[in-house]
Amino acid sequence: MNELDILFKQYGKNIKIFIGRETIEDPNYSKKTVAYLNPLPVRALVKQIGFTSSQWRMPGITSSKVLEITIEKRHLNLIEKSRKIVVEGIEYVAWRPANGTKIQIKEMENYLVILIHTATI
Repeated sequence: MNELDILFKQYGKNIKIFIGRETIEDPNYSKKTVAYLNPLPVRALVKQIGFTSSQWRMPGITSSKVLEITIEKRHLNLIEKSRKIVVEGIEYVAWRPANGTKIQIKEMENYLVILIHTATI
């Protein structure tokens, strides 16, 4: 058992990952609705990132809150398909359609460090 496993047991929080299904209501006006599936709980280490650090680490994205989450590598597929991630009642996203499917990911052994940010600017 390494140090990161001990940190997960002591300080890890449960975050909820929502995967959504998009349906097109009116193709003429590009009106879409998203139906969210049941949330999937994932254990993660959560760290808040300051505003100036977030501008440096995520160029082009201005957001009021940015979090750095550390999750197990096996949960990457969930993050890539997620529509929203809820941490302590606040909704975050890992990517925006305007930026394509770019997600800030850093690998550490069996874990991934991912930057998520609030959906509103």
